[in-house]
Order: sequence, then structure tokens, then C-alpha cells
Amino acid sequence: MYYSAADYKDERTGLSYKGIFKYNPIDGKTTQISTSPADEINIINNSIYYTSRSNSYTNNYNLHRLRIDGLFDISLCNNICSGSSVIGNCIYFTPANTDSMELHRINSDGSNMINISSYFKS
Repeated sequence: MYYSAADYKDERTGLSYKGIFKYNPIDGKTTQISTSPADEINIINNSIYYTSRSNSYTNNYNLHRLRIDGLFDISLCNNICSGSSVIGNCIYFTPANTDSMELHRINSDGSNMINISSYFKS
């Protein structure tokens, strides 16, 4: 099981992230695999896709891919809203810098980002 851990400091400071952890329920061992602050985590195959805030006072997030062993933390996309979904080899998200709720798709390697909102308009 993989999870992000954080402590709530206070109303002004908010959360203080500790990183991404792996818990083995068989032996009860917890291992920290990254010190990166992660808000949302999606695990697909051997990769962890997660969002992290640009800073604690905005709703702009960065999308990252990390191997489950904690190596190769790669930034895939900046300035997105929280709420990404990984489906197959694609990641779907809403950019933070738009007034409308546009839907974008990017390949899981960070390539080929496109706005797919127009596909849904009649």
C-alpha cells in the first residue's frame, strides 16, 4: 500500500507534508520512498503518479511520475488543478490557468498534451 503522509500545523500554515510511503501489511514495515509532498496518488503498473502544490497558498499543482521504488521522480506537467486521473497510458486533468473547466490529456511519459474538451462539444 502506498500513501502520502502529512501533519496539520495550523490554519495559516496548513499541511506539512512528510512524503510518500510504502506499507507492507505482511511484515508491518513502513518505508519512505520519497520526501516529495504529494496531494493525490495514483498507482499504475510500476509507477506512482502524484500531484504536488506549487506552493501552499495556491491551487496550482504539478503532476509527477515516480517509480514505486522511489527512483526517477519526473515532472510531467505544471500548473494543473488537483484531480488527475490515470487511465491506461494517459493522464486526464484540468489546467489551473483556465476560467472554463477544460479537460486535457497527456501521455504517461509527459508527451503529447492536448485539450480534449472540444471532443465533447456538440
